[in-house]
Amino acid sequence: MCGIPLAVSSLALFRGKVYAGGEAGLAVFDGERWEVLDRIEKGVMRDVLLAVDPARDELWAEAMHVGGGLVRFDGERWSFFGGDGRG
Repeated sequence: MCGIPLAVSSLALFRGKVYAGGEAGLAVFDGERWEVLDRIEKGVMRDVLLAVDPARDELWAEAMHVGGGLVRFDGERWSFFGGDGRG
């Protein structure tokens, strides 16, 4: 697999990168390669839905699978905001 989550459920363009969320996790394409993020802090990233805030300052990702959690990316770092983090 090339790092793209299977069954992509959401895509977001944020600060020049493509973010793909789906059943297998969260992947980021920087224009050359894909990177898979399977855990952010204590949140396990599975069944991911993405949203960019209207001001385009933050990217939000919700891991829906078994209490994965809600995370926010400000362009520099990810922060865990809630959920069980059990993934």
